Amino acid sequence: MESEIRSGADIGRSIRAIRSARGLTQIEASELAGIDSTYLSKIEQGRTVSLLEHQLRILRRLGARITISYDSDSDTDDTTTANSKSMKTKKA
Repeated sequence: MESEIRSGADIGRSIRAIRSARGLTQIEASELAGIDSTYLSKIEQGRTVSLLEHQLRILRRLGARITISYDSDSDTDDTTTANSKSMKTKKA
């Protein structure tokens, strides 16, 4: 799965899609992340993204393209690897 990220809400939607694909509830995912489930809910809904919106706007105006790619067959761990879960910044 790969999604282009143009806004903080896009990141929230990607988090929800990945969480759902892994069969996790918001409570389970929030426990894995060490955050409150209500905060995860706000993230997935794109309601807590103002700083992120500014950072993404700057990157886009500098010509960057941001994507999230996810291999649903990978194991769950705390690390991010290039072949399984990644957030990439590419020059457009």
